[in-house]
Amino acid sequence: KDSYEKYGICKKIINYNNALKAEKAENYGNAALLYSMADDYSDAKEKFSYCYKKIDKNLQVLSFNEDEFISVNTKGKIVGAKESSGYFLKDSTVNMWENIISVYLSDDYIFAISNDGNLNIKNFDSSSNKYIYPFEIEDWKSIVSVDINKNTIVGVQSNGKANIITENDTIKEIVTNWENLLDVKVEDNYIIGLKKDGTVVAGGVDKSIKNDIEGLKNIVKIECSNGIIACLTKSGKVIVIRDENKKFNVSNWKNIEDIALGDVLVGLKSDGTVVQTGGIGMSELDKWNDIVDIYTCKNVVIGVKKDGSVIFDGTNYKYMEDVLENETILVNK
Repeated sequence: KDSYEKYGICKKIINYNNALKAEKAENYGNAALLYSMADDYSDAKEKFSYCYKKIDKNLQVLSFNEDEFISVNTKGKIVGAKESSGYFLKDSTVNMWENIISVYLSDDYIFAISNDGNLNIKNFDSSSNKYIYPFEIEDWKSIVSVDINKNTIVGVQSNGKANIITENDTIKEIVTNWENLLDVKVEDNYIIGLKKDGTVVAGGVDKSIKNDIEGLKNIVKIECSNGIIACLTKSGKVIVIRDENKKFNVSNWKNIEDIALGDVLVGLKSDGTVVQTGGIGMSELDKWNDIVDIYTCKNVVIGVKKDGSVIFDGTNYKYMEDVLENETILVNK
């Protein structure tokens, strides 16, 4: 028993020391994962919080749709709701993925970024009832952010350049020439890129929208859904573009630290509360507190609390009751 306990302590020390090296190299995703695995050793929890805050604007530790819920646990594995009817957690390959720091789930795809920057991806082909590899991405390395829409996938590398696979040659040429990227969002006919200096670039949009987007400054996060573009500024304000029907009113929003956009636009405030606009008017969401992360899918909003527990408001997907009992989310602020 004593030997086993000593072995556990040694593993924590090794993870902690490796996390220090990753943090020094500004590889905050890797550092956060290693600090979480160091558990209660030294100041690992405080270090985890610091590193996680460095990356959480563009790091997805949770993703969901109508059929499935997945998240990254503190061991870097993908877990999900037991009652969900989706395909991907049933796939043995997905269950073998390790050291995951970010996950993305669409109706047809699952892709995950590991702490070494490798991108894992699978697609479920419902017509053949088989899992397939839809894109040739074996040579993609040092990926820090990724987005996908239909036949287009873009992965941002740590050097700020982007890999892209698409049938749209015009957009491919535009995106390939972008530099200093931090994040990308892919929609049906256009792509938006957030640069490290807080400016925004766009490909595939009309000239007037392009001018609005590329005139933005001090942006820390971008979100796109149903043609709408939402941008979070460094000062905590939110800007909405292409909202021709004036559906989203954010004029009074302030002290916003994060945003998520689906059929509803939600903002996470610095005090841990959440504001909403444009949706069906979710009654419980306005009562939330101690929230550190927010996600949306259509008319559902999920909030992750400081203790890693999950709450939701909106359409009651059948697996949600199981999700409410899940406290293994990679959040430990």
